[in-house]
Amino acid sequence: MGCKFRINHSGNIDNLYQLAMNEIKQYDAQFSGSKSGGSFTINTLGSRFEGNFQVTGNVVEWQIDKKPFFVPCSVIENFLKNHIK
Repeated sequence: MGCKFRINHSGNIDNLYQLAMNEIKQYDAQFSGSKSGGSFTINTLGSRFEGNFQVTGNVVEWQIDKKPFFVPCSVIENFLKNHIK
């Protein structure tokens, strides 16, 4: 079961993109795209998260296609909201 949500970003999208690239280096993650959108795969918690995102203005739209069953969409959304300000 996937998740879909939108998060408003009040800062500079270039800074957000650089922060995301730095975070990706810390995990067994793959990213394809640019600051305006792309897809990702992150291996953590003994499982895999897969999805994509699209940036329109200051809104980041997320589509999580694969996640661990025990991780609710709300947890993922709140995690991202706390990191995207």
